[in-house]
Amino acid sequence: NLGFRGANVPYEKPAGALRVLGLGDSYTFGAYVNDSETWPAQLEDDLRARLPGGAVQVINAGISGFTITDELAFLAEHGMALSPDAVVIAFVLNDLADLTRKVSSREMIRKSALENENSLMGPVRVHLRQTAIYNTLFLLKARWRKSAGTDPTLQEVDIRHLLTDSWDTKTRELFSLYEAQLARMKRLIDEEGRRRGRAIPLLLVLYPYWEQISQSATDHAQQEMIGLAARTGVAVVDLLPAYRR
Repeated sequence: NLGFRGANVPYEKPAGALRVLGLGDSYTFGAYVNDSETWPAQLEDDLRARLPGGAVQVINAGISGFTITDELAFLAEHGMALSPDAVVIAFVLNDLADLTRKVSSREMIRKSALENENSLMGPVRVHLRQTAIYNTLFLLKARWRKSAGTDPTLQEVDIRHLLTDSWDTKTRELFSLYEAQLARMKRLIDEEGRRRGRAIPLLLVLYPYWEQISQSATDHAQQEMIGLAARTGVAVVDLLPAYRR
């Protein structure tokens, strides 16, 4: 009912309920797993077990392709209106590369929605995209746009060079850009907390790349993010050590 994945939740937070807003990309949305297997759903189950008798809602507001700029824009436009008691944002290394897209994922989704709304083919396309033929043609189109360099959602940097210890100036600029956007997000949440008279925690969760687990790739990027979070006053959890264990 809110346009997100998962069970319906009321727009207005029920009295006495604990509501957590989960932000992120496909790692949060939970591509290829069932609703109950996404991390927001598992977090909700865990919180309910810890708070028996209390109403708990963890909203999965993850959208595939989103990065910090998309998440900040969403939070300002819709997220804070959901009255979260805490906000959790999941970070993956490709979030930095996503900052180099000519057009953000959020704007591409908005553009696609408007095209469907204003096109006579819109209602038909809803059904066509459930077919294998449509998706095959869509894939061929995507590959052609990638080879021709006309896809505005393509990243301008190779994300896996972040797994090394040596970064160029462009990469360091991406960390700085992420830090600036995270600081803006924290200010937005802090302002809402002051308006309510109660602090709203913001937690940054760092998800690893599989090379960092199976091939012992460097965790230099995670360490940079931990320092970045400390400078902005945001609590951070690095999942890499747990995954390696």
